[in-house]
Amino acid sequence: MKNWNSKKKTFLAALMISTAAVPIAISASDITSSEVEPNDGFTNAIQMLEQVKQEGFISSGSDKDYYVFTASKDGLTTVTLQVPENKDYNLTIYDAQQNAIVSGLLGTGKPENIYFHSVKDQQYYVEVISVNGDASATEMYTLTAEPFVTTFDTSYVYDNNGNLVSSKTSVTGYIKADDQDTETGPVDPIDPIEPEEPTKVASMQTERRAQGLVELNGKIYAIGGKNDSGNLDSVEVYDKATNKWTSAQSIPSPRSNVATAEYNGKIYAIGGTDDIGRTGIVEEYDPITNTWTQRQEMPTARSLSDAVTLNGKIYVMGGRTDSGYSDVVEVYDPVQNSWTTVASLNTARSGLSTVIMNGQIYAIGGRLDNNYLSTVEVYDVESNVWISKANMPTERINLGAAELHGKIYAIGGSNSTGYEDVVEEYDPILNTWLSKTAMPTERSVLEVVELDGEIYAIGGRNDNGNLSIVEAYTAETDTWR
Repeated sequence: MKNWNSKKKTFLAALMISTAAVPIAISASDITSSEVEPNDGFTNAIQMLEQVKQEGFISSGSDKDYYVFTASKDGLTTVTLQVPENKDYNLTIYDAQQNAIVSGLLGTGKPENIYFHSVKDQQYYVEVISVNGDASATEMYTLTAEPFVTTFDTSYVYDNNGNLVSSKTSVTGYIKADDQDTETGPVDPIDPIEPEEPTKVASMQTERRAQGLVELNGKIYAIGGKNDSGNLDSVEVYDKATNKWTSAQSIPSPRSNVATAEYNGKIYAIGGTDDIGRTGIVEEYDPITNTWTQRQEMPTARSLSDAVTLNGKIYVMGGRTDSGYSDVVEVYDPVQNSWTTVASLNTARSGLSTVIMNGQIYAIGGRLDNNYLSTVEVYDVESNVWISKANMPTERINLGAAELHGKIYAIGGSNSTGYEDVVEEYDPILNTWLSKTAMPTERSVLEVVELDGEIYAIGGRNDNGNLSIVEAYTAETDTWR
């Protein structure tokens, strides 16, 4: 993982600033009163807890209140004091040896903070005293100590080749000051924790589009496809643990627009386009032996179809045949090595994407004649019927789709306007679609797959040509890396 190296930032070990615009949320149950007097010295200081608000009175010009707390973390600690309006009180922080660390005059009537560099498990004393005789026996001050937290939010922009172009970091709670504090003298600079750039997913070794894609045993297999050199026989395997692609045994029949699926630890490459034309050939890959075996051909030779595995059977849907767009759905039984036919799609289509969710098959998008499709239909195995669902907002062909956390994500593709970066999320309970953060690289004839809670968008083509780029989407944060 790449670490950001940046110019060292300098924090004051002790700094007083206004925080009226950053109110501290404390519930009524968190308030403790310091009515017990006298807490007017170090020996009888009131014990306080971090993030628990104290209340007290400076009842006369000579009154002093002392508190003591234990720091829970190394780093900056914030002590917040709100004094009665039009009163001036002085706040001083001492270490365990009762040496003054920082002091500040607080008198705005609003919450104001003093920051100092604390050490975990060390005790610190807090002193509140009157200034110029200011006091009130009826108006309380409030006092809170808590660790200071800095948060970073970084966005990244990549070019079409996956190279980082720019980044922007917004920081909440960041304190910067000079190296000299007039109250405490020179202080040691403290480096803030810098955010790490999200790990960029390694690109494939070979640029390709229209490949098959399967996740199996925590690895992603990219099979065949096409680039400017023609149909490909190469197979690459992505290992997330190493963030590397390696080569596996080539597929015997080089082809593109191939449908792929997994069953019982083996991968099936079905149909597609070879150097002669559309084919129904089926080849089975065993990752343990790293070998391919030819299986029973699909009855309908076709390309640009899609396949999923459900209840031990592989369903192949749609595509293009030599006679046109197909609505045929054929089912392969890997155990019997045989094919059967079930109910056809309601709408013939090629370049669709299919997803299994809740025991049903979703067929999404594609193309029919000159029409780019946004239609969605769902196949119920028990009734052998296809049912229409809400259309995608964006019509498109050669998109990728995957299920994650009970929702479907339709990604990329192309239509009459060109290549798409659009990401749309389908909720099967509400039967609605929502737009999500666009994919960084617009493209079509890509493939997508879910792995370890992320959706990986792999390869494809756009105006820059064939792509090897891989980008990963996290639904919880609606972000790409």
